[in-house]
Amino acid sequence: MRLHSIILYTYIFILGFMLSSCSHEKMTLRSSDNRQDFYVIWALSDIQPRNDKEHEAFETAVSDIKNNIPDPDMAILAGDIFQNSELSEATLNWFIRAKEGADIDYWFEIAGNHDMKDYETYKKYIKKPPYYSVEIGNLLILFMSDEDRQPPTFISDDTFNWWKNQVIENQDKIIVTVTHGYPKNSKLFMARMVESRTILNSKRFEDVLKEYKVHLWLAAHTHIPSFWGFNESTVKKFNNITFINVARIRRDLKCNPESRIIVLQNNSPTMIIKTRDHHKEKYVKRREVTLNLGKNFTFNHAVPELILPKQK
Repeated sequence: MRLHSIILYTYIFILGFMLSSCSHEKMTLRSSDNRQDFYVIWALSDIQPRNDKEHEAFETAVSDIKNNIPDPDMAILAGDIFQNSELSEATLNWFIRAKEGADIDYWFEIAGNHDMKDYETYKKYIKKPPYYSVEIGNLLILFMSDEDRQPPTFISDDTFNWWKNQVIENQDKIIVTVTHGYPKNSKLFMARMVESRTILNSKRFEDVLKEYKVHLWLAAHTHIPSFWGFNESTVKKFNNITFINVARIRRDLKCNPESRIIVLQNNSPTMIIKTRDHHKEKYVKRREVTLNLGKNFTFNHAVPELILPKQK
């Protein structure tokens, strides 16, 4: 990393720490709520242990989910399970075992740039194509992996065209997109200044967002803690889409493992996106985002349906 980048990251880290309030909340869903009316998604990213000692961060997160979050319905992993190809198979073996502790039946992953360093092993364990969709009632989630081992995030034109058609053809649904990097004009952390964190040729996606509604875009890749800010934005010119960086599990800069908990209610237009500090086993209250989806979410207790792209 260049010296000026190190200085800038250090400055933002100190500023974020000074400005941050350590406000947390322990609550999950109220005990009076009917859990069956809610759909709960765990969104996480960037596990990337560099050695066995760093397995602890994901194991801490899994334990917190198991013990404190009432029965999540599914998990979304926005890329980078392992750090390098030398540890890929051992890390993926460990990940498959460790995630079972969360007691979540449905996991949906994409490959990040580090996963692409040994994509054959990644495919062997994860068993998902580079892009696919998942439907739960009228919620449509579009998953697109990084397709290159080097940042910025590379998404091929074939994948983009699939995504574009899915967005255009499903405007009656609530649409969520999941990628590793994020669009350049998302207003997330240093998006216009640090190209390596973004999606290459983002304009393709941004042109579609100007014309068609996508409600939420989940991304990752930057590893920054929640108290820095710059991890959530709503962009008016893109039909008020909300971009969320789901944070990272690995304890970078000695920060606690964090992720997002997404809560939807049956027959309600409200989506709540909470930031979870897994070490403290609390929500970071000041980082909570509430979205009005403009239409009611209806799932009628359906299970997620994985839909593979049609073969050409």
